[in-house]
Amino acid sequence: MVVIAMSTSVAEFTRSVDALSLSEVRHELELTRVAKARLVARELALVARLESLVSDPVAPTRVITEFELVSHGGLTLREAREAVARSRTVAVAPTLGAALSAGTTTAAHIDVLARGLKDAGPDRDALLAHLPHLTEAATTLSSVEFSEIVKKTLEISRTDDGLSRFERQRRSTHLRTWTDSDGMFQIRGQFDPISGTAISSVIERTKERLFHSGHVKHHVDVAPGIEPNDHLRALALVAALDARGDGDASAPSCRAEVVVHVDLASLTDGRHPLHQPSSRCGRDVGVRIGDNCRRPAIFRD
Repeated sequence: MVVIAMSTSVAEFTRSVDALSLSEVRHELELTRVAKARLVARELALVARLESLVSDPVAPTRVITEFELVSHGGLTLREAREAVARSRTVAVAPTLGAALSAGTTTAAHIDVLARGLKDAGPDRDALLAHLPHLTEAATTLSSVEFSEIVKKTLEISRTDDGLSRFERQRRSTHLRTWTDSDGMFQIRGQFDPISGTAISSVIERTKERLFHSGHVKHHVDVAPGIEPNDHLRALALVAALDARGDGDASAPSCRAEVVVHVDLASLTDGRHPLHQPSSRCGRDVGVRIGDNCRRPAIFRD
């Protein structure tokens, strides 16, 4: 089944690229990334099989894994050593190996974790205790960002209370929203290192995509005291949350819903001396009953 899947993927890449549009090129690059990840995963599985043949307690095969990879896999000696190291890494981090087989992470992420395990030394098991969170990060972050996560996780793991500290950070994660007296929507929250890095990565990548795609002007007009980059991050957050994902932060698909409570006297007779339109935050919303509210049929003439 695996061979058939790989043959199908290779067939998809045989067409000419000369007439591809930008969106098609990006799609092909995504397909290529997934195919490369699956090929690497297959290679690591073969390395693991070679290792098991060599270490077979009953009938060991007398070969050297690296030389087999050089002779029959077309790898250099350095690449063969990297493949062996990756295979041993996914052996102790099977969830990351599964993500590689699914094409949701890359060989570079495996190398990052391998370096982290090497640096961990006696704290290796403590670092592996965070494997579920690290696997999640490896499927959402770039290898550079993932490297920072591994370093931070290793720092946490090297303390006696490392795991419980991270769990406290996870439990302390929260987000609060409210509307201020000026009608502006406010957000305040804090996140554990892994979640925070993932959120920051999404915002920064969306910001760059908006800026370079032309959705956001190179010159951004902002209110006094607001940094242009902070303004762009806010637009990026809205675009990232946009269900359509079309990158247009000025026209999000998520619609703001407003519930208006109107007293019976205002609904039937319009404004009266006690009439005072206001919002939950206490600001006058300027609602004009005659223009903005449709009276029920039972009150119509």
